[in-house]
Amino acid sequence: MTTFLLALTLPALPMGEPPVPEVATNLALRTPPRHLQSVTFQIDGGADAGHEIALALGTDADDDGELAFEETALIFGCDCGGWYLADLDACTVSTLATNALVLSRHDYDRGWNRLRLVRRGGGAFSPVVTAATALSPFIIRIR
Repeated sequence: MTTFLLALTLPALPMGEPPVPEVATNLALRTPPRHLQSVTFQIDGGADAGHEIALALGTDADDDGELAFEETALIFGCDCGGWYLADLDACTVSTLATNALVLSRHDYDRGWNRLRLVRRGGGAFSPVVTAATALSPFIIRIR
């Protein structure tokens, strides 16, 4: 089984009057190999009543390097200490019990090419997002 890890740290919010309420980062998302079993996204340091962290997945249709709300398929995050998953295609929001989102190969759209991280709230708050893929084992037989 192969695992790919990606650690992302959002920049600190700049201090000032009034404080900037939001920081966002857009990243290109490579399509996993065809032997993909699952993709896991985990957010550490985000469960705080005064902050929100959101990870959005989707397709950057206009290829401008930023994932707009209209281009977003899923949003996974924590708002005021509660974890959630919003499926914008199905118009549903689910409460999650954990800081990890596991998408099976059937739930992960290989057309998604952009990941957007958004952090809202002021003060010292540095969430870390990790992504890991699990691949199917394969067998090579020589006769």
